[in-house]
Amino acid sequence: WWSQVTFAIAFVLCGLCTTSLVFAQTTRTWTGAGDGTNIASAANWGGILPVSNDGDVAQFDGVVAGDLKLSYVSGLPGTDNDTDTNALTWALTANQTGSVTITTPFGLSAYLVMGNIHVAAGAGALTFEDPLSSKTLQLMARPTGAIHDWINESTNPVTVTPRVRWYSQGGAHWTNRFSGAGDWQINNYFVTHEGWNTFIVVNGPGTVYWNPSGALDIYTIGSPITINGGNLILQNAHPRISDQQILNGARFGFDAPGAAQTLSGTITGPGEIRVSNGTLTLSGANTYTGGTV
Repeated sequence: WWSQVTFAIAFVLCGLCTTSLVFAQTTRTWTGAGDGTNIASAANWGGILPVSNDGDVAQFDGVVAGDLKLSYVSGLPGTDNDTDTNALTWALTANQTGSVTITTPFGLSAYLVMGNIHVAAGAGALTFEDPLSSKTLQLMARPTGAIHDWINESTNPVTVTPRVRWYSQGGAHWTNRFSGAGDWQINNYFVTHEGWNTFIVVNGPGTVYWNPSGALDIYTIGSPITINGGNLILQNAHPRISDQQILNGARFGFDAPGAAQTLSGTITGPGEIRVSNGTLTLSGANTYTGGTV
């Protein structure tokens, strides 16, 4: 009887050990070359591709000197099934002083999971782009309810350009949480093409500069928009922002020459509203106490 119990316990423990090994987070460091190099080739990650479902870290650590302009068509595993706990993290360490740009030579790339981003102090600029109107880099940020932590501690910005399209699939909504001392340049509407609402949280102390442009997809920005610290500065009118509640704990800015934006949702909190250029109309029952400049 005791030997049977011992065997049962050993079997369960063995199963637990196997599971923990399968889902263990692993750091994969970029070893490939620069211009045009395929990010979906295992040879460019020391022989093993990073896997989003396992919570891997795709790390750029200065192994390859200079600026890196990398290419994605398809081929990274687990690109449509990351979770908030196992999401793929894209990381630039302090050793990665050159910039990293991810683009595509294709009309539509396959989905590339963009779970978390960690850019260390001293790192170069990180950019998701395609400069050609005929090319689109498709980023996947699912599943429903996932919180994606984007942290930039560098003096160089993280940039998302207009030719980036967001997917979440299956009616999934997700939260993008911007943190760190560094800045963000979001030249994109930041709404999903297939999914549901995108929720925005700004923790700061850096600034999110938001210049909405590119392809305007059908979904919207969720409510509330939360500003816990730093600044959220809208640099153009956003047709999917109107009646959302804004929890303003720091500063909401409008700096859009020649543009006009109406906010009909309630703005609350101790933060400031600052208009540098353009026309901002507030029509909600606002209670924010930080003043209007």
